[in-house]
Amino acid sequence: MLLEFRVQNFKSLRTSQTLSLVASDRDKETLPQNTLIASAPGMEDMRVLKAAVIYGANASGKSNLIQALNFLRSFVLNSARLLPPKQPTGVVPFMSEEGTAQVPTELEVDFVHLGTHYRFKLVLTLNQVLEEVLEVYPDGRKQTWYRRFWEAKTRQFRYEPTHSSLFKRDTKQEEFTRPNALFLSTAVQLNNEQLQPVVDWFRTQLRFSVTEHPHRFGPTPNFISTARCVEAGGPLADRLQQLLKSADFGIAATRVWKEQVEFEEEDEESPGQTRVFKQERTHVNFRHAGPGGMQFELPLEDESAGTRKFFALAGPWLQALDQGVTLFLDEFDTNLHPFLTQALLELVFKPEHNPKGTQVIFTTHNPLLLDPTFLRRDQVWFVDKDNESGSFLYPLTDYKPRREESLLRGYLSGRYGALPFIPRGLIDSEPEQSPSKESPHGG
Repeated sequence: MLLEFRVQNFKSLRTSQTLSLVASDRDKETLPQNTLIASAPGMEDMRVLKAAVIYGANASGKSNLIQALNFLRSFVLNSARLLPPKQPTGVVPFMSEEGTAQVPTELEVDFVHLGTHYRFKLVLTLNQVLEEVLEVYPDGRKQTWYRRFWEAKTRQFRYEPTHSSLFKRDTKQEEFTRPNALFLSTAVQLNNEQLQPVVDWFRTQLRFSVTEHPHRFGPTPNFISTARCVEAGGPLADRLQQLLKSADFGIAATRVWKEQVEFEEEDEESPGQTRVFKQERTHVNFRHAGPGGMQFELPLEDESAGTRKFFALAGPWLQALDQGVTLFLDEFDTNLHPFLTQALLELVFKPEHNPKGTQVIFTTHNPLLLDPTFLRRDQVWFVDKDNESGSFLYPLTDYKPRREESLLRGYLSGRYGALPFIPRGLIDSEPEQSPSKESPHGG
């Protein structure tokens, strides 16, 4: 369960920005089915949002927010295992002003896993880690299990004494940690059982669905995932088929089949010669009702863009609901009718469909979701850019809209920002100047 994520100096996110999934105390009675109980010691009265939606113009930085957390996940899982010594960390800092690349990037995440509250912080540059801190709240009170930081004077790493009787230090694991890798990752690689749950949360509970715009050529990862669900059969396949029928695509049944395809490629070891390869290719056909009670099949490639997008999304969506994960999606509702988007989110909000507390965070351009009978106001976030190309994130609750206020009308009229500025006469020789923008939180 994700509580909060903070990022600073990652791509367009120059200044510190925080996305919080903690429900607002002001709206305790509003749409309670859209929230979860935090379920950790010391957090009994805290409720957490099941979903958050992020609005913003194209190129405002919405995707960068998701990419920042995805980078942190990848660094936790791979820095000790896959990153060679002395190689760059892979972080991408804000690059619009001189010297910004030398400013450290900061990433911090608050989460609950297996009934325990954790906070992990990472500070790093292009070349190395500068600081990492793990705080744990096993009984509701903070314990710093370890803090590793780079000491500039001695040009070496130091580890502060552990402020916990529960965590046992292992100096060998500390010595094996490279400057461009995490101690957290290294320790787990060396079988540290105490830190394993932290890495497990990043590996199994934090998911990212890659944006897949429907196209007619080649399978995508989400497409393969859904096809495997159909092929495996069982309750998940039945629910998937029911979901496709309910979407009103006219689909009566789904058939997955495979074929062996041969293709030639140039032999790298023998220039001028080719080698024949065989590859298994997955196909999906949909059965539709035709005239006079007849039925016919269409391959997925001949279906509409919306049908293809929905099919690719349906499998990962149902799997996420079954597993209780936190799922991030970038513009997942592209090519989908707004009613279909709402139907998918309703599965997240209804306890009978989401018994394990799955969370969904996504970016969108769909203003019809700004319905106070469907989304709580603390579930709505915006991203905009200042006049120095820095992205800033802010919640709808900053504006304290009245209960009777139309959020849809307010957003489209520009009251909350996060809209593209389109000058009158788009191709005029002298377009209007865009309005000055400043972050409501400074920076």
